Amino acid sequence: MGADSTKRRSAGGVTSERARGGLGRVGIGLTGVCFILGFSLTTLLTRVTHGAEQAAELVSAQALAADSDPIARASIQGFEFAPDRVKVSTGTIVLWTNRDGVDHDVTFLQGDLASPLVGKGGKIAVIFRKPGEYRYYCHVHPFMQGLVVVG
Repeated sequence: MGADSTKRRSAGGVTSERARGGLGRVGIGLTGVCFILGFSLTTLLTRVTHGAEQAAELVSAQALAADSDPIARASIQGFEFAPDRVKVSTGTIVLWTNRDGVDHDVTFLQGDLASPLVGKGGKIAVIFRKPGEYRYYCHVHPFMQGLVVVG
């Protein structure tokens, strides 16, 4: 194929071979390929789903009105989501209030939905528009986990 190679022997007697060249002498490596493919797939999926109604999305907790969509209240306290399983109907907003003295967030396993970190007294509101199970955790404290069941 015309690619140059270099053989090296380590102190342990293991021989490794590194090829140079190929593909016009551009070596991007496995990491580079994964990055390029990952970026391309992410871009494609974003374009395909752009404009589609999201199954769940963050809403402004401060802008919630008393007559807005139904609201289910939950808290973050003692490094736990309480309750850790919330069952709601479609169109309901789940409102978490942080009662701990440290920052927490709500990060969902599905999709790319994550709230910003909120301190004590901070609120996180998410509206659920489609039925399903939505597992979440605090990305700062991943042992904190919960589930929202919509249906």
